[in-house]
Amino acid sequence: MRICAQPFSINKTNKPDQLPSWYLVSDRGVFKNFKLDFEDIEIENIRTDFGTGKKLILRGNSDAGEDIKVEIELNVELYDDFPATAIMYAEFENTSSSEDIIINEVYSNCYQLDASNVDETLSSHHFYSFYGTDGRILRQREKILSADFNAVNFTGRPDSLEGLKMGNGGLPFVDIWTKETGIGIGHIEKKWKNLYLPIRVQKDGRVFIAVREIPNINMPDPYIMTPGDSCKTVKTFVNAHTGDFYSTAKVFSELMKRQGIDMQTPTTQNDYLPAWCSWNKYSTHGMASKKDIMLIEPILMRLPELRDLKINEVIFDAGWFNNQGDWMPNTHSLSFPNGEIDMIESIRRIQDSGFKVKLWISFLTADPWSEISGLHPEWMIQKPDGSFHLDRWSGYTMCPSLPQVQEFHYQLAERLVGKYGANGFKVDGMYVCPPCYNPAHNHKNPNESSEDFHMVFKAFYDAVKSLDSNTTIMACPCGAVCDYKSLPYVTETIAADPKSLKTVRRRAKLYRAIKGDNTPYSSDYIDIKKGNLKFPVSLANAVGIGAVPQAFYGRKPSKKAMEIYKGWLSIYSSEMICQAEYLNLYDMSFDEPETHVFRKVEGGQENYLLKCICKQNSAMR
Repeated sequence: MRICAQPFSINKTNKPDQLPSWYLVSDRGVFKNFKLDFEDIEIENIRTDFGTGKKLILRGNSDAGEDIKVEIELNVELYDDFPATAIMYAEFENTSSSEDIIINEVYSNCYQLDASNVDETLSSHHFYSFYGTDGRILRQREKILSADFNAVNFTGRPDSLEGLKMGNGGLPFVDIWTKETGIGIGHIEKKWKNLYLPIRVQKDGRVFIAVREIPNINMPDPYIMTPGDSCKTVKTFVNAHTGDFYSTAKVFSELMKRQGIDMQTPTTQNDYLPAWCSWNKYSTHGMASKKDIMLIEPILMRLPELRDLKINEVIFDAGWFNNQGDWMPNTHSLSFPNGEIDMIESIRRIQDSGFKVKLWISFLTADPWSEISGLHPEWMIQKPDGSFHLDRWSGYTMCPSLPQVQEFHYQLAERLVGKYGANGFKVDGMYVCPPCYNPAHNHKNPNESSEDFHMVFKAFYDAVKSLDSNTTIMACPCGAVCDYKSLPYVTETIAADPKSLKTVRRRAKLYRAIKGDNTPYSSDYIDIKKGNLKFPVSLANAVGIGAVPQAFYGRKPSKKAMEIYKGWLSIYSSEMICQAEYLNLYDMSFDEPETHVFRKVEGGQENYLLKCICKQNSAMR
């Protein structure tokens, strides 16, 4: 990286305890002192999915004494289309004459970064960070890293999260940056991998980042390298940039697209409709419990008011169904006492009034009292002790690897769209699946359930789009971000239970990098007090950042509040910032005031929209 033609580095290697970028930990010690032969680097011209470029092959040896030796072959691919990015992967080979080596950990793209190398007045850990694998527990996403910061960033779903509405998955890269420069690392395997992307502040203040693989996750357990055996790492990338995480997110998206995983899903106008959700007051418990009731008559009575506010979509939240798993209409007297007949009629009445109807749903979940759990217990994910895994709402979890489960979701989509007439879905609580140890499933390894998680999204998406190409699918991994394998089958993303105004803006910027400039992105609640989210600032914040507004209000707002709703929703409809081009001109963490710029071309004329944030106030010009 250069500033004013002067090179500088945040990863200087003159420290005595500097770790190499690639090393492995074993029962025979840590193999890290590889002596690379820089005089004999192989250079090849290559043409791959990523374009044309050069491939560098470096080899070196390391030993732990007593005739224990390991050789590394490091491959570095540099492409013309990605000038600031290197794709890297390695192979470790046991070159000992007779000794086995048991692998405990493998590290790729390991860096120890020091912000004071750029500005000596700063602490070594003066970085902002982004991690696409983070779960619901919100860490220091929006703060400078603290001296004790430590995030393991596991991409899978650990047993410790069983039965909790939190989880991992997401995007397999991390990024940290200073005001002058930044670096992002991650893996770009087409197949889902459960691994770690740690960010931690070391005792000396430097920030450690790496891609970490361990046995029993996406490697055999135990992983024994006999003489002549080798261990291959996942394919990783490193991206150097200025500004915030946007560059790394965009590079990751394009690298996956080149491999056939295109997260820029086609959308329709239905994906941009401002919505009102029944969750706050008209789903009586709102936590997908046995006691949930959705009050349909008050919802129908609210339609004229919603139309006056320029809201075009109604979301049936928890309580419209009898249980998770069967997904039949709730026959409570206040919901749909005549079952499917009442459900179909209610949806028709709402649609005849000019609205679309979206249904809250959760894939793979099966309540213990549901009919599907009784009929097909063999479909469920099991833990090592043979018991059923409990999901985020304490229901059982179907294994997505089974063709029968995928077909079940295909047929579910056919019923909800083809028979009931639903226009879209809010798929909630969608974290990657835990390992499955059910012997009846004949898994090659327990992590196949994580690897195949996206297959239910694909089955559901294929079904609804075959019936109605305008059907919308919103995915909400509560507190986290969507996983990259499922994103091709998601037409609308969401802030997913944000706790701050900045989280709404941060995820808006992320999804524009990942899914394209005009991607529909919902603000989630604009009128529920949570963290520093508070109406009407949260509504202005959403409209200004180009998010699709989603209201949750219960009792009728005051006359003043109604005027505020009308004002901002009118701005949303007239400006449609959500469909404008996002210009990545500013670092949303270091540049003050925080600024976002959009460009629209209408009738051959360019228009620019500017959003500035000063402290907690939001303004759009």
